[in-house]
Formats: sequence, structure tokens, C-alpha cells
Amino acid sequence: GDHAGAKRAAGEASGSAAAALGSARAAEESAAAAAADRTAFSKLLEDLHQAQARAEAAAEAEAEAAARAEAAKAAALSDVADRAARQAAAEAAGKVAQAAAAAAERAAAEAALFASLKRLEARVDRSERVRRANVMSAPLHFQATSSHKPTKDSWTQVWRDGCRRHSLTSGENGLPVCCPCRSGRETAPHRMDRRVAGAHIVFRDGEGTLHAGIIPVCDSCNKAELDIVWPCAAVTIMTVRLLGDGRTSTYTGALYPKDGTRRFERITQILTTPTSVSLTGPLADTPDRTPKTSEWKRDPDRYMWFMGSLLQGSVHRGGISDNSHVSRVVLFQGSM
Repeated sequence: GDHAGAKRAAGEASGSAAAALGSARAAEESAAAAAADRTAFSKLLEDLHQAQARAEAAAEAEAEAAARAEAAKAAALSDVADRAARQAAAEAAGKVAQAAAAAAERAAAEAALFASLKRLEARVDRSERVRRANVMSAPLHFQATSSHKPTKDSWTQVWRDGCRRHSLTSGENGLPVCCPCRSGRETAPHRMDRRVAGAHIVFRDGEGTLHAGIIPVCDSCNKAELDIVWPCAAVTIMTVRLLGDGRTSTYTGALYPKDGTRRFERITQILTTPTSVSLTGPLADTPDRTPKTSEWKRDPDRYMWFMGSLLQGSVHRGGISDNSHVSRVVLFQGSM
């Protein structure tokens, strides 16, 4: 019995040892697996960090490339803007030079007209005044003439009535077929536009007598105050003549104050300066006989300044009344 018990105890001990050994092996294997998992996890984290670093480097490189591209684009745009600015400046300078030349030419033409009148008024040598009515100065075109209005429907109607008996001066509508203004480098007159205006011009005849007249031109040519260079016919609306030791002036139509709707009944006083002109007189069709004074600046109202300067020497007792002028037709041969 004792021997059997010892044998069982030995067997149980042997089984416990085997179980302990299995547990130890299982623990060892578990520890090895955990170590392997930690190694794999560490490797995964390292791979993730490297991938993130590469992505950040790629993003930085892309941003740097975009910045370089934007800088290149800005430089190109700046270069284009600089070229455009230089071109605009050159064009502006050219326009200023052209405007200055045109202003100088116009000033010289105005000075020549006044000098001619002053020479006649001085009566230095009347023997040289040869009648040559076909020898005239080129017509000087004026804009800003709204204060001088016709008594008929329009200035073009005044021209129609004056030129009615002159053939070859009008088309089927009673107005010229071609415009006498030069609108560019054209070598022949251009066709008259559908919108026609009565251009105010001033010219000197062969005796030196000054006249203002009407010539039909394109409305756009009139607003641009283009030079009149092609053959045309003018109907006079004002004339300045010598009379004794002074001058006498007549005009047709009506003169209006700059800011008024009633015309001057007559002009009793005219004052001119190098930069302005003022007209004074009672207004028509009103019981108030108090004289009204209206002033125009030479720039931009050159026509009114010019007209006032010419009329100034003719103010006499009672003043100058309107519609005292007898119009006549003057043919220009052109200057081209």
C-alpha cells in the first residue's frame, strides 16, 4: 500500500512539473509574441513618421514652386504694366504736343485776323487796299456758339435760304453732299453725315474785312472743331466794316445771356479783356428795362469772345440791334 501511494505521489509531482514547464513555455512564447508585436508597431510608427515627413517636404516643395510661379507671373505683369504705362505716357505726350501745336496755330490765325483789322483801322496806306474779293483767309472754325442763336429754325436753314440760288453748292436735301472738314489724313472730302450742324466760321476777305459765317458740316466734325479745308460755300452772319475813322458791325440772329432764355434787345456796352468778354443790354419781351450783363471766358467760349471783340468798336448811342446784317454767299476754293 505504501509503495503504491509513493508511486502516485511521484506521478502527481511529475505531472505538476510538466504542467509548470508547459506554463513556462507558454509564458515564454507569449512574451516573444508581445516583443514581436512591439517591434512591428515601432516599425509602423517609424514608417508613418517617414511618410508624414515626405508629405510635408512635398507640400513645402509645391508651395515653393507655386510662390516662384506667382513671382514670375507678377514680374511679367509688372513688365507689361510698365510697357503700357510708357506707351500711354508717350501717347499722352504726343497728344499734348499736337494740342499745343493746334492751339499755337489757332492763336496765330486769330492774331493775323486782328492784325489785319488793326492795319486797316490805322489807315497807314489806303492805296494798297486793292479789291480782291476772291482772295480770302482760310475759315477759322469755332465751337461753343450756343449764345448766338438764329431767328429761323436753325443755322443750316439760314444757309439753305442764302444758298438757294447757288447751284453746285447743295444736294437734294438743300445741304452739301460732302463735308468740307478734314477728319484725318484723307485726300478727298468725306460724305456728309446724317446729322448736320451749321458751323460758325470767321474769315477775312481780300480787303481785310472780317466776316462770320455759317458752313454746313458733320455734327461730329463741328463738335471736334475740325479744320475746314475743302471747297464750300459760306453764308455770312456778321461783318465788320470800316466807316469813317471807326468801324461798324452788323450781325444776324440773336445774342442771349449765357444763363438766360430771353435775348438781348440790343447791346449797349461791350467790355473785352485778353481772357473774357462781357455784353450788357436790356432784354427783349420783358417790362424790366434794367440792362443785364453776361460774361464769357475766352476758353472755352472763343466764339463769343471773338464776336464781342469785333463788335466792341461798333457800340454807339442806342446800342447794336440784332438782324441788321444782310447775308451774302462766299465761295471758298479750299486750301488742300
